[in-house]
Amino acid sequence: MPIKSIKTKILLLLLSLSAIVVISSALLMKYGVNQGFTKYKKGLEKELNDRMVVSLETHYKEQNSWQEFIEEPRSWHELIYQSATETLPNIEHRKAKKRPPRDNRKKGPPKKRHDGIPGQSRRLKNRKKRQGINAVPAYSLFNSQQELVIGSADWHDKKAEKKPLKYAGQKVGYLVYVKGRTTASRQDRLFNQSIVKLLWVIAGIMSLVTLLATLPLAKYFTRPIRALNDAMKKAAAGDYTTRTAIKRNDELGQLGKNFNVLTQTLESNSAVQKKMMADISHELRTPVAVLLAKIEAIQDGVHKVDETTFPLLHEQTTTLRHLINDLHQLSVTDLGSMQYEMQTVDLNEILSSVVGSQKLLAEKKTLLIELKLSEHPLLVLGDHNRLQQLFTNLISNSIHYTDTKGRILINTQLESNQAVVEIKDSEPGLQQHEMEQVFDRLYRQEKSRSKKLGGTGLGLAIAKNITQAHNGQIKAKGSELGGVCMIVRIPKHV
Repeated sequence: MPIKSIKTKILLLLLSLSAIVVISSALLMKYGVNQGFTKYKKGLEKELNDRMVVSLETHYKEQNSWQEFIEEPRSWHELIYQSATETLPNIEHRKAKKRPPRDNRKKGPPKKRHDGIPGQSRRLKNRKKRQGINAVPAYSLFNSQQELVIGSADWHDKKAEKKPLKYAGQKVGYLVYVKGRTTASRQDRLFNQSIVKLLWVIAGIMSLVTLLATLPLAKYFTRPIRALNDAMKKAAAGDYTTRTAIKRNDELGQLGKNFNVLTQTLESNSAVQKKMMADISHELRTPVAVLLAKIEAIQDGVHKVDETTFPLLHEQTTTLRHLINDLHQLSVTDLGSMQYEMQTVDLNEILSSVVGSQKLLAEKKTLLIELKLSEHPLLVLGDHNRLQQLFTNLISNSIHYTDTKGRILINTQLESNQAVVEIKDSEPGLQQHEMEQVFDRLYRQEKSRSKKLGGTGLGLAIAKNITQAHNGQIKAKGSELGGVCMIVRIPKHV
């Protein structure tokens, strides 16, 4: 069954990674301990072997033969024990009993051998075991003719290691033992086993600690994801007021902040859309109400048709047509379905044409229009008709909203590979918050929504969409003439 919960996935992932790390660490530590312990045992074995060689060479120097080991095997074992007590840490040191001189010792036939060692008794075996001799390799001694002196080794054993014994530059014998046989006692092996057990106990404890630490860690990561999921469900259902309270500085916190910005934008757009629908219905209701009232008055005989009737009906119908056309233009530009035939055009030529067509309207309001074009052509990649519509809307807007006997100044110039057009007018001006709203749909400065000064309130919104379609920018600011300055920036076409 597939795992769907991200919390479970994170939990299993962290547990798996932790288990791999813990087990790998335990195995590596076990390997390291075993290697170290093996090296330690080999070092002890080498030290013991070297000490045995020195002791045997010293013995031969004093006795000038190996005869004592044959007649008195105990001295052989005591020599081994003495070397072991000086080398192995787990063999207790004891003082060797002082033996009488060789000539005063009782002579007799060699005692019965046990395991190839003459005179070795069961009591001696037990005593050796108690004293830790069982931790020492089974040494054997051969003379210079490779004949066995004492011990049970086979000279031809391939595993046997042979160390020559020298006196006065001559080989006097050989110390033979099985190479690699452990020199560690049972306590050493128990110590090694206890270390390995401790490593596995530590691995188990670490696994348990990892499990206990992973649970809150998984919750820490999944809690904001769950909160975002719940908030998205509410937003998908149309509740744009929902917000997340994720206070973190990581990627999940940034995701929560972005979600809040998204819902805030959706809430604002929803409010704008509702307001726009109300504004559109209001704009449509006024001319329709005038037309309907006039027609009903004529039908009821209250008003007779004369030379003033048809101009009034024509005016209201024209207003309604303009509003519908502007709404259609705006919807087309919003959807991006307006057709643009891009080609190299000169903004100076377009502005000259637009100003020429608007002069008559400006003269009716006794407005002075000045056009100051740049010395060089302002070539841009754009649609001639749409750019003409853009500047017609802007200049027409200035004419409608500038007081009688005012002034409109139009400048063009080149700045940082951008063609810049400034349209400045005289009083009245706008407040700062109004300049940020002039490009909104159906926005007008006057609250009465009278159309004596303005049009439908959609011209600047259409102008903004056309500018953006040309990868340009448009904004409004205060003009030094006392009114508003509209600035259009479009990338220059090289």
